[in-house]
Amino acid sequence: MNDAIIDRYACSVGVSTTTQDKRKELSDILSKVKFDNFTKLTYINPKDKNKGEKAKEREKPKAILGLYLTIVYIVVKSLVRINSQYVMAVYHLERDSRLCGVSSNKNYPLSMTKRYCDRNNPLLKEKHIVKLERYKNTPKTICTAYRNAIAHLSAVRKGVKYIGDIQKTDSYFGIYHYCMQKLLYSADEQTFADFVRSVFGDEKELDKLRSGIYSQAILRALNYPFGYNPARYKNLSYEKIFIRAWQDEDTNKKT
Repeated sequence: MNDAIIDRYACSVGVSTTTQDKRKELSDILSKVKFDNFTKLTYINPKDKNKGEKAKEREKPKAILGLYLTIVYIVVKSLVRINSQYVMAVYHLERDSRLCGVSSNKNYPLSMTKRYCDRNNPLLKEKHIVKLERYKNTPKTICTAYRNAIAHLSAVRKGVKYIGDIQKTDSYFGIYHYCMQKLLYSADEQTFADFVRSVFGDEKELDKLRSGIYSQAILRALNYPFGYNPARYKNLSYEKIFIRAWQDEDTNKKT
């Protein structure tokens, strides 16, 4: 949200626009909002000498509600947009699997990446394949659960359960993947913990998730099925690359 919009809301709710940390003050106001704030709006007598001041006070809850709804809209829109990139990746995976005749393979949805790595065994010095080999023990059950969560927009629909537990992130990408990983973990803690141990040998990455931070390593393991396409895999697995592509897309839309 740009500074002009922040200034407008700050002015509406009584926060000085000269205050350096307007965003923090507005965040504090939002964190204290209760339903009762919107049930005490009183009638203003047109003959009241102080009607101007009372009108300003009555508008404050409306401005706070407007700010709240704007933030919710921006967050949800951004998470849906991120999810759409993974929906397209799933679509291409399923299409490519059918074209290559591996869609009925018992190892689907891992088949395409395993096939890619096997065919390129003489080229194992290639960095991408070496990295993929780290995640080859990602179980099919976890990848299928991940695929279904993407298809049903679960990280967005159910993210409200987990978003308050986030301890550190500065991007919507981080919010999305924390909610996604926490969703998969909460659905079956034992299976998810077994998956982390089988891939990484310990639970250090899972400890990050438990402490309120999404794991980049777990994300790359979950994206293993997309590994047969190096460019797509990197775009979906590395936050900086994903965000740069997002920014480039926005720039292209403006020009």
